[in-house]
Amino acid sequence: MEENLAISVFRPHLKVLRTSGLFQLDPRTTPRTTFLLHQAFMRFSLLVPLVYASQEVVYMYQVRSDTDKVIDSMYLFLSFVASVYKQVILWLYADEVEGLMDIVKGPLFNREDERQKTILRDLARRAKFIHNWAFGLTQVTCVLWTLKSMVMHLSGSEVDFAIWLPFDHNHRT
Repeated sequence: MEENLAISVFRPHLKVLRTSGLFQLDPRTTPRTTFLLHQAFMRFSLLVPLVYASQEVVYMYQVRSDTDKVIDSMYLFLSFVASVYKQVILWLYADEVEGLMDIVKGPLFNREDERQKTILRDLARRAKFIHNWAFGLTQVTCVLWTLKSMVMHLSGSEVDFAIWLPFDHNHRT
């Protein structure tokens, strides 16, 4: 029997969640120092979207008379609030999630049945494909948004970032 074949479906996703500081390392198998450093990193990764959401609130207050700008910022603001909510839920219920992963690692999901192994291998392959596809789309989106902003700036158009910044981002130096 392959070791924890059922959990291999979740491995790419767990790796991303843990690397980005959205989900804790396993406290039972991680050295204490590494675990504490990762907990500090998780707090930092929660602080970043909170600071961004705060900038959104300040920006929305400043442009409150321009409905289009407020609506544009509301989408980003609500997206980041939802992200923070998910981070907090994963943080608060980390032990329960670890318990569910222990169940998936157990014998109930890792039987000697060849048909089940085939299904799990296929599911793991598909999960990795979906993970890689979503990751690639994220990277392409970031590149396109960066290129759009650069082209707009180089052509002399005003680039509007829907956040409050303590400086004028359209001022050329």
